[in-house]
Amino acid sequence: LFSVFAMLVSCKCKKATTDSEVEKGSKSETNAFPSLDESSSKMQESGAIVEYTANTRGYHLKIKLTPNELTYTNERGSLEGTKVSLDATQKAELQQLLKAIDVEKISELKAPSQKRLYDGAAHADLTITVNGKEYHSAGFDHGEPPAAIEKFIKKLISYTEQN
Repeated sequence: LFSVFAMLVSCKCKKATTDSEVEKGSKSETNAFPSLDESSSKMQESGAIVEYTANTRGYHLKIKLTPNELTYTNERGSLEGTKVSLDATQKAELQQLLKAIDVEKISELKAPSQKRLYDGAAHADLTITVNGKEYHSAGFDHGEPPAAIEKFIKKLISYTEQN
């Protein structure tokens, strides 16, 4: 009986430790782009925040667009992103393409290809935060987004490739 009791208690301790580590881990992930934590309420009031991620075993890309800046990183767990300076025309173009997206329906978009399922392409996701509410896309192949968000994503990626 004692060994059964000890096993049950130790499992609860491990679960508590794991839960606290998960909470700490999620906090450190949000610090990957410090400007999101520091000014998220300001950004949500003044415009949309867009996060695009593409991952596979050997590839990582994370792009974050706020009304004031564009940052990206190719390193997992990176605490700093590379800033891309956009002129007023580029910002206006991105905002116009973003406004054309129906954020309420991005989770329903169908991917035109399935290469990510067998490591033929990186798995990509798009998250748009508007007025504090997050809208997540269904997963799709990096480089082949659904038609409804294709122009926006290709333009967003092109600015990071120019750097």
